[in-house]
Amino acid sequence: MAIFLQHSPGTRAADISAKAQSGSKLPQTKLIGLAVLALSVLPALSASAEKQQRTGKARVRNLPDIEATPSGQTAFDQEFNLDSSVGTSNTSFDYGAGAGWNIGFSMLNAQFYSGLDTPIPFQPDLLLNLEKHWSIGDSQLIAGNQSGAGILPQAAVFMHYAYLEAQQHLEAWDIDIDIGSYYANAALAGQRSVGAHVNLEIPVAGDLRLNADYLTGHNAVGAATFKLIYPLLQHWQIAAGVQIPNLPGNGEYIALCGFYWRQ
Repeated sequence: MAIFLQHSPGTRAADISAKAQSGSKLPQTKLIGLAVLALSVLPALSASAEKQQRTGKARVRNLPDIEATPSGQTAFDQEFNLDSSVGTSNTSFDYGAGAGWNIGFSMLNAQFYSGLDTPIPFQPDLLLNLEKHWSIGDSQLIAGNQSGAGILPQAAVFMHYAYLEAQQHLEAWDIDIDIGSYYANAALAGQRSVGAHVNLEIPVAGDLRLNADYLTGHNAVGAATFKLIYPLLQHWQIAAGVQIPNLPGNGEYIALCGFYWRQ
């Protein structure tokens, strides 16, 4: 699990086949039951979410990549978010531990320039990543979390993001769909938050693909993201796009560019 929801063009079906060999299996009835349970409790949890004071780092953040890294292989993701007030770097390393497990490390929201009168210090979020995949035919159930320290001027705070996703590849149209839910604590989202997540990736022309992503919530993580992804060399991809935060004050539009390496 890394930090970016993006997929390698043309490789999803092959990845799912490989994961079916190495990942744990769940009966289909259990998979459906877990998905229904997650969606049924979502409204109740959202209504009772406790509002807490913000830590001052209310920035739209990039999301975990729920693509499984094959056993014994590594992945590297780098994205930059750019607007007139600040530029941030998001970096992640990921390792496939086998049996459907991914482990990794992320350094997110690392500011490298400021357009404000008062410079923003270098205060990254340092997170450990853990993710588990279960295979059901050509579908996936994914549970994971990112936990660690958010560095602030006078202290470090504990940040936590957990998620449950259902993933499907529609081979006839070469379309990828991810649907799920998430929990983010107050230090991360500005308030304790539970929400829904939807991701759709479609072919555009040749190897060029469009990824559209939406995370609900009137908080620091809620946003719509649109980016074009294109493969360069054998192991590399590049992407460019825009993020539109749900929360006023997080910027109307944030430019996004990135590059990704898969072993």
